[in-house]
Amino acid sequence: MIATFLLLDSKVRRALNINLASDVLIFDEAHNIERVCADAASFDLSSLELAGAVREVDRLLAGARNRGAEDSEAVDPEVDGLENANGGVRGVSPDELVRLRQLLLAVDESVAKVPLQQTRAEARYVAAGEELGRMLGVAGIDGVTVTPLVELCERCVDGCGDTLLAQRV
Repeated sequence: MIATFLLLDSKVRRALNINLASDVLIFDEAHNIERVCADAASFDLSSLELAGAVREVDRLLAGARNRGAEDSEAVDPEVDGLENANGGVRGVSPDELVRLRQLLLAVDESVAKVPLQQTRAEARYVAAGEELGRMLGVAGIDGVTVTPLVELCERCVDGCGDTLLAQRV
């Protein structure tokens, strides 16, 4: 037995190695499925979270610039997690970090222009998925650019994780 919201989330199913391709599901509490699906497809994105992401990219850029100024023989890519002596997270160039920062700032600007509605105890913006697509499109993120952007973010996270692991050893 597993909670409905876990079954409906494809990432959770993959993580738990659950394949529903030939299964029949019986939901107890089926009257809650609509809410559970809406919750699974929803997310919160605050200006604070975007600002935090920009700060993290700034930190990575500062590290890349500092390491780029060092003598190339003093930089050990295996230990520092660097792609090369010019700095940057392994597999991510400083130019890519600058582009990621620009996109994050553009998303923040797009989100800041959204009129909020008072729901529950806080001001929120609730809209269909197409509206999110429009907001991201204004920031330069669309069906063509989203996959490379997600891959860039994953490379940043993986590179930082590799660096932290190397520093602990």
